Amino acid sequence: MELIDYSIKWCESEIYTAKWLTAVGVVGLIVAIAFWKWGTIETARAIVLPLVAMSVLQIGIAVGTTYTNRQRIDDFREAYQDSPERFLQSEKERVAAFMPNYTVALVLGGVMLVAGFLGFALFKAPIWRAIALMCIYFTLTLFTLDYFTREHADIYQQQLESLSDIDLSMPWVKK
Repeated sequence: MELIDYSIKWCESEIYTAKWLTAVGVVGLIVAIAFWKWGTIETARAIVLPLVAMSVLQIGIAVGTTYTNRQRIDDFREAYQDSPERFLQSEKERVAAFMPNYTVALVLGGVMLVAGFLGFALFKAPIWRAIALMCIYFTLTLFTLDYFTREHADIYQQQLESLSDIDLSMPWVKK
């Protein structure tokens, strides 16, 4: 497999994950509509807007991720054709730069999760409890997706590190 193949595969895995996030968002919208249409108790009515907001946010993140990665595939092909060596170096730097974001997301997600649990435990008003539940729901969704995207990123980074400039300049050399 060539470097460009690894890079495109990584983008495609991000797009695949975004499709799942879209599906989760659409299901959330369907559930919100069901609560709005058939919910008769105050808590069912209270969760509608927070659930719609969270679902729209999830769909928005997924659409943005899909768009960015589809564009990135075209950019990758162009940059690789110009100079495989420069492309490899820029990808190593780009991946190394965003890997710490997974730790930041884990910490911030943990804070958001605790805040959601505290909000649910401390507030009695249905709207505030619904907002707290959506914080928990959103955080768990992102933790789940980060679990998979982190592995994709780790694999991609390992693939990048296993390549060297000599491999790119002499394609007949097989590892």
